Amino acid sequence: MASKIQDVWPRYIPVFRNGHDGTVARSTPIYDSESGNRKLGSVPKDADVHYIAGNFQQPPSRMEVLWYPNSRADEPVRGWISLAAVKKPTMTTTGVKVSMKPQDFPGIGGVELAYSAYLDKIKEVVLARDMPIPLKNYLIQLIEYCDSHSSGDRADLIAAYRDFANSDAFDSLANIQKDFSELMAPICVLERGQRQLASLGFAELNKGNAIVFVPTAGNYPLIDFIIRDTSGREYPFSVKVLSKTTNVIKPQDLMEFVDDNPRDPFIVQFKRTPEYEVLRLLGQTRKGVAETSYETIKYLAQTQPFSSKLPSTIARVIPDNPNKDRFTDAVIDANREVWNEMYEQYYREGRGQLDDAALIRKNGKYNQLSYLMQVAIAKISQDRTRGLNYLEIVRDFLMEQVAYYKFKINSNGMPEFKMENKFHNEFDANTKFVLRAKSSKGSPINDRLGVQP
Repeated sequence: MASKIQDVWPRYIPVFRNGHDGTVARSTPIYDSESGNRKLGSVPKDADVHYIAGNFQQPPSRMEVLWYPNSRADEPVRGWISLAAVKKPTMTTTGVKVSMKPQDFPGIGGVELAYSAYLDKIKEVVLARDMPIPLKNYLIQLIEYCDSHSSGDRADLIAAYRDFANSDAFDSLANIQKDFSELMAPICVLERGQRQLASLGFAELNKGNAIVFVPTAGNYPLIDFIIRDTSGREYPFSVKVLSKTTNVIKPQDLMEFVDDNPRDPFIVQFKRTPEYEVLRLLGQTRKGVAETSYETIKYLAQTQPFSSKLPSTIARVIPDNPNKDRFTDAVIDANREVWNEMYEQYYREGRGQLDDAALIRKNGKYNQLSYLMQVAIAKISQDRTRGLNYLEIVRDFLMEQVAYYKFKINSNGMPEFKMENKFHNEFDANTKFVLRAKSSKGSPINDRLGVQP
């Protein structure tokens, strides 16, 4: 029998002391206080939550969490759940991962701060947070260096990184690059990045007139921070990890920008294209990944020139509103020849997945088959002559409104970043922005397809 979390509590004190992202082990009420009886809702089993950091030497009766009922793009519900519903966190082999999300550093998100005040606030909340000393020291030195880029701060940063790399907290490095970078980015942009601001169209922006705003609500698609100057002009940025592969843009985020600009001449024209319809179908947030994938394939099968790339009967086989209730295992099994034809054309190595007992037990036929649809959509979009190309909407519309900041930490602990938008980017007229599947055969509904060069 699995041990109860309270019986093995000392093992997990370092994790809960620093806060971490996880799920719940069972459906549970969420309350407005540690001991109160007022319910804020019911958290379903395996729901996405963030366990808020606390100094728990003894197992508490309830733990404070941020619950994300829809997605992390939306405002979370903050409340308390029973310890019995807490899912034991996964320990790493070398230590524990400290969560570095902006919401883990209170007092920064949702408020406008002048540059100097923003800088002071970040230092304050990092120093106040209960986390391993080597990690804390490295974060402080990272802040100092990004603000000054001085040779002295560089040496201190490299030394702090060396201590951090030899500590049990080094597993937190990925979280620094992915999440803490969102808080670091305004500092880097206004310091070393200031030399690039003119070419990015931000010539008037500097440390003296900058107001920094980190959104907390989900009504800022793609935007991780905004810098405003004293005249009120806004400069929105999206933060991504700098890597050899380009980050994807989620269809639902692109659709929010489209929907927010209905009268823009470019958008008016874009809405007449197959690219728009595919983006709209994939970006339906009220429907799951599988259902939107089936709807997109059905649309492509009925639309020239894409219909020739799919089995002639597939539009009839996939029902309208293809949810699980309408697109049953019986329907899937009755049309194996159609799926086999698609597997042969788009995903030969995936043949047999509908007969793989382990995959079907884990995902079900409905979800498993949807991964084939995602692979097919991506490959159809990538056709060199008759695919789908989102270059113009990304380069000429999105990048005109949002600049991209990309950040990584090198092997010596030094930060590296680049900035790109319409005025300063690596994409030319020959670049194609196509769709890329982000899920896998083992996790077929992990994420929606995204737009990527």
